[in-house]
Amino acid sequence: MSVKTEYYARDRYLMHESTAVYSRYFRALTHSELQKKRDEGLSVSSAHSETHLWGVAELIPEIGKAYRFSDKEVMLGRFAAQFHDIERLPREDLGSQDEEASANRAVEVLEGLNKKDLFLTSDEERKAVGYAVLNQDKPPDFFKNPITRESTPQTLNDRLHTVLYVADGLQRLGAPLI
Repeated sequence: MSVKTEYYARDRYLMHESTAVYSRYFRALTHSELQKKRDEGLSVSSAHSETHLWGVAELIPEIGKAYRFSDKEVMLGRFAAQFHDIERLPREDLGSQDEEASANRAVEVLEGLNKKDLFLTSDEERKAVGYAVLNQDKPPDFFKNPITRESTPQTLNDRLHTVLYVADGLQRLGAPLI
């Protein structure tokens, strides 16, 4: 085995290990956010419970494989999934700004993690997570066009938006992990 191959194998192992660590950490963050709501006397609807958030996050790696996501993109997608409905209130008011509030909260948490060197992200990555969360209920633009529907999304915004949109839809339909 060449030195380059050994480094690649080690980096893949470390990224796999860090993905598992981040996944548990993001899950704990989600739990903490929802517990704060309960402590404030707010109820969390079953449609937007921890089970839903975690279920969407669990679908991200498999869907990401289909789109050839990097390990970092998978982690960003899982983060977006775990925060995509974090500010949704049980009233299910379609006129509310829950997506915007969830997107802002996700970006705020990512900025805090970045400042503490716990999960390093660029401005572009944080904006892409916010974009995906904000647009979670809208199909990605390239889905609407029959010519581009089968293509792979190119920008990070489109990639995270697509994987979140698909995972959320599958989870709502009761799809198990693929």
